[in-house]
Amino acid sequence: MEKIIEILAMVWAFLNSPFGLGMVITAVMWIGAKIYASRPSWRKYEGAIIEAIKYAEREIPDDTPNKATGRINAALQYVLKIHREINNRGATPEEVTEIKEGIRIVHAELESNGNLTKPPPTLVAILLCCALLFSGIGCQVIFQTPKSGTATVGSPNNSAVTTDGQDTDSNQGSVPTTEDTPDDVDN
Repeated sequence: MEKIIEILAMVWAFLNSPFGLGMVITAVMWIGAKIYASRPSWRKYEGAIIEAIKYAEREIPDDTPNKATGRINAALQYVLKIHREINNRGATPEEVTEIKEGIRIVHAELESNGNLTKPPPTLVAILLCCALLFSGIGCQVIFQTPKSGTATVGSPNNSAVTTDGQDTDSNQGSVPTTEDTPDDVDN
């Protein structure tokens, strides 16, 4: 038993020496490098995978039968095309399996982050209305051009003020307002 204690004391003394600490640090760094290097090979194609997933989401509609399989296959074909361009060879079956796994993982990440959700129809309708309003269709009501050629700005009482500062009456031929209707008419 005393021999074991002596051997452990010598090992402990060696590990506490500068040379022993250097050996331990080197071993830990070597193991860490091996673990880091063993990351999946599909990570180098992550950008192409994201692009392929978004392409497949756009190209294959939601009402397609087996849409998940179709989208995975479309994304896989896209990434395999990129792989072939980069490496000048086709992918091995192991690489295809890893790329499929990468597509599933990245798709789950994109979906959980909300990067694949389509905007709700109400948002699309609001954006369409804003686009129509600011494209000039709605501006024709607000800005009117008098016959003299100067721009006018419409006011609530249907009279227009020209940029010259002159007040013009634009009620001729317009829809009657409460000011134009007699008070004795029952509605």
